[in-house]
Amino acid sequence: MSEKKFNDLTGWSVFLIALVVYVLTMAPTASFWDCGEFIACANELEVTHPPGAPLFLILGRIFSMFSFGDVTRIAWMVNLLSATASAFTAMFTCWTITILARKSLSASDMDEQMKMNATMISGFVGGLACIFADSIWFNAVEAEVYGMSSFFTAIVVWLMLKWEARADEPDHLRWILLIAYVMGLSIGVHLLNLLTIPALAVIYYLRKFPFSIKGLAATLGISVVVLAVILYGIIQYTFSIAWGFEKVFTGTLSRSGEDLGGLGLPMGTGSAVFSVIMLGLIAGALIVSYRNKWVVVNTALLAFTLITIGFSSYGVIFIRSKANPAIDMNNPENILTFLSYMKREQYGDRPLFRGPLYNAGFDLDSRGYPKAKSRGMKYTLIDGKTKYVEDMEDIEYLYKSKDLVLFPRMYDPGHYTDAGPFSYINFVKRLGSDKESPLDDQPTRFEDFSFFVDYQLNHMYFRYFMWNFVGRSSDDQDARWEDGLLFRTDSRYERNKANNHYFSCHLFSE
Repeated sequence: MSEKKFNDLTGWSVFLIALVVYVLTMAPTASFWDCGEFIACANELEVTHPPGAPLFLILGRIFSMFSFGDVTRIAWMVNLLSATASAFTAMFTCWTITILARKSLSASDMDEQMKMNATMISGFVGGLACIFADSIWFNAVEAEVYGMSSFFTAIVVWLMLKWEARADEPDHLRWILLIAYVMGLSIGVHLLNLLTIPALAVIYYLRKFPFSIKGLAATLGISVVVLAVILYGIIQYTFSIAWGFEKVFTGTLSRSGEDLGGLGLPMGTGSAVFSVIMLGLIAGALIVSYRNKWVVVNTALLAFTLITIGFSSYGVIFIRSKANPAIDMNNPENILTFLSYMKREQYGDRPLFRGPLYNAGFDLDSRGYPKAKSRGMKYTLIDGKTKYVEDMEDIEYLYKSKDLVLFPRMYDPGHYTDAGPFSYINFVKRLGSDKESPLDDQPTRFEDFSFFVDYQLNHMYFRYFMWNFVGRSSDDQDARWEDGLLFRTDSRYERNKANNHYFSCHLFSE
């Protein structure tokens, strides 16, 4: 058997094992959290919570149709979508590992048969590890977007390695363009796939250029710019610009009804004009770059276009919201509400780089009232016509500039006493005279960073990571990881069905 056929057989064997395991352990109906919502929205193509998952809903609708009218089977069929996507994740993980193993063994003095056997065993074992990893398995058996998101992550990495092997061929850029299209599709499921961009950029750099620290740093910098262009430029700012056109062509009103400017044309006119202009600019730029043989510019424009085409699955959200289905979260049927939907405004703001700590004081005006500003507009009926009106009910309070810090982690007053062991009150030493009030606290930057390490890194990242590769105590809330050396099994969890241990536990256990 040739190595290619052996490789194909190994990958498809992993897929089959994964699919059988996931189907046998799959949730028979709706499970907790968002799964019931996704099942209902997939079955009727309704509008789920922001920022939506239109491609997942479309594929879920296709799977639900195979219930053949039996409503008791709809949930099982949508769950099957996650199981199938996760089985493909394991398959592409296997093939990614065989590519890397083949490269690592290329300089070995083993004979070709031993190299092939070692390569396939590596891929098979890695594929099985992927199948049974705690987070992968957990998301593979219910109607959540993470199983399919993992599939897109696995396939783009595999595609990039396929490009790497063909980077000297004349048509090698088609692989890059395919990756761009797949990434555009993945946005219609979950944004997690975009985090592969820096890794893909490093693969490109190492294949095309001699290594240097400066070159690597530049590559990572460019990859962050590309990530920002997709995350903010395509996904959000595109609609922000469209909203600017909408205000010019349609017009807006103040809360009192005063005309704030605009041509007074029907709602949607500005969005339509922007769409035509954008398509024209892209088409023109593609033609000019092609005629002038600007390869890099043309490739970048084609990649941008393909990402946009893949991202166009979001048209389903807009179209279905217009039909006013039973589940129509945020009612994103015009550019204003759609922009709010894409920005996830219903979840509020979380300071990422700069913002207030939990006890920051509001900036006060001359009367002693907190200063505030309107977040934007809303639409309402005025004289029988729908108009965009300034929304003074949705306001944002302004903080004192001296209370704004870099990288604030303890920023939510609701976590002051109500977050169990990770309540802010457990991290701050200088609590002030009133132990129940945060206003007179004096948290230090070190205490803020300690919360970041203990909660956001250790509890919310490393704990999940260790579940997959070391062990998990139970399926209870805040379940810890176990390795048999540092954290031994509590007797309360020994019979818990989610209690599992991997090799390190058995290696060090008594």
